[in-house]
Amino acid sequence: YRPWFTLSALRELFNFSKWLLINNILFFLLHRGCDFVVGKLYGTTGLGIYTVSYEISNLPSTELVAPINRVTFPGFAKMTDRSMMASSYIKLLGMISLLILPVGVGIAAVAEPLILAVLGDKWVSAIPLIELLALYGVISATQTNNGMIWMVLGQPRTLTMMVVLFLLVLFPSLYFFMTKFGVIGAGYAYLIAHAVTVPISMWIIKKLLGFGWNELASATWRPIVAVTAMYIGVSLFDQSIATIDVWPRLIADSFFGVTLYAFFTVSVWFLVGRPSGAESFCIEKTCAALR
Repeated sequence: YRPWFTLSALRELFNFSKWLLINNILFFLLHRGCDFVVGKLYGTTGLGIYTVSYEISNLPSTELVAPINRVTFPGFAKMTDRSMMASSYIKLLGMISLLILPVGVGIAAVAEPLILAVLGDKWVSAIPLIELLALYGVISATQTNNGMIWMVLGQPRTLTMMVVLFLLVLFPSLYFFMTKFGVIGAGYAYLIAHAVTVPISMWIIKKLLGFGWNELASATWRPIVAVTAMYIGVSLFDQSIATIDVWPRLIADSFFGVTLYAFFTVSVWFLVGRPSGAESFCIEKTCAALR
């Protein structure tokens, strides 16, 4: 084969890549569009609070899930059987739920000592916004592989439509909630946008891959129960030690949260008969590493 310049595949390539270009623009608006609204309404102070809150709250997505996606995309691309793709999608969603949910929810649970210890008293007003955006961040983390599936199946336009819907809900919600609650309203706006788009996104994925709602629930309900118990426990524990210095308070909250989440995760897994899933995979890998 001798490579030679040709435009014979121009139409085929452009029909796919034009959606990638549009998606990149829309994702910029999704992640940074709120900056313009906050800056216009509340100036540099409000924008600083929002930016710091957004960056901290989305650490699970940007630092943990993004590397996973870079590996899973070529893996999905090699699969020709949709049943195999569905099985891998469910397993991956269970793994993300098990490992990423406690990180994001943990940020929400320790937001106050975290901000006081790392940033100081001047950023106290960012605490409630971080708590809201942390919940948005963990929901986003569970949805990132939906876009991968649409791209692999040659449906980038579906991803575009979902992002457009998200933005159509987000920007009116931003104006409505921020005029009522200030910068904190941005957190409510992002959660409302997710409440509208996530059910639609999951319904489309379910229809494409052919799995059942019961399979989806079986992979995610145990981590959700464990992380809910962890959040309640850490919140109550943090209130009981609120008078100590912030760094010991943050370390104690974090250690207690990790212990509590591990306890509830293993306990629930044992109570339901130790089913095959993310928990068994992690336990097996941990035991193998220890051996």
